[in-house]
Amino acid sequence: DLLKDADGDEVLRSLSADHRRKIVKRTTGHNEEPEGGAIGDHYRPVPAKVRKLELSPLGGTLNLVADWPEQAADYPGFGGLIGWRHQISLGRDERV
Repeated sequence: DLLKDADGDEVLRSLSADHRRKIVKRTTGHNEEPEGGAIGDHYRPVPAKVRKLELSPLGGTLNLVADWPEQAADYPGFGGLIGWRHQISLGRDERV
């Protein structure tokens, strides 16, 4: 979901409900079969990698990365999502 900034350049906005669904399918989508693929050719989920996780009374800090193979787009409902980066400092999103 792209928007245009004041200069007319395209920028990505916050995660949509569809993005969140695709992230869940890519990280947990067991038993999904590709469209037109061989029976039994199931998708193997690829979890997000947590680079940093700190919890404090002031809020949490999180840095995680997920990259998925391009062929994952062949599975129903996975779409063209190829990666996810999320950085949170003291409970505030910095970059998604």
